[in-house]
Amino acid sequence: MRRRSILSAATLGGFVAGFLAGFTLWSRQQVVDQRSLFSRNPVRRLAALGVLRGRSDEQAVSVLREYLAWEPRPKLRRRARRLLRCAEHTLGQHTSLSHTSLSHTSLQHTPLQHTPA
Repeated sequence: MRRRSILSAATLGGFVAGFLAGFTLWSRQQVVDQRSLFSRNPVRRLAALGVLRGRSDEQAVSVLREYLAWEPRPKLRRRARRLLRCAEHTLGQHTSLSHTSLSHTSLQHTPLQHTPA
């Protein structure tokens, strides 16, 4: 009976330790991916946009606006625009994108709607 109790405790301890280690590594990777938003590598930028997809706070909106003004690739700009619209909609900010130095008039008066990325 005691042996079974020790085995159960060891299994639970291993599970908790594994969970904490995985969570720590995942958190660090999220930070690395987010920093890659302005990377020279477009695949890293795409991964960083994926990290921002789950965020709808003021900082994410600000970073996405800066990114839109900087990003040279049209496909990545479109994805970032969709993410920005979703974040603004979630925050209740029904503002236009005219101040982000974009010259896309079709975006300035489009109602905000959440579109899957």
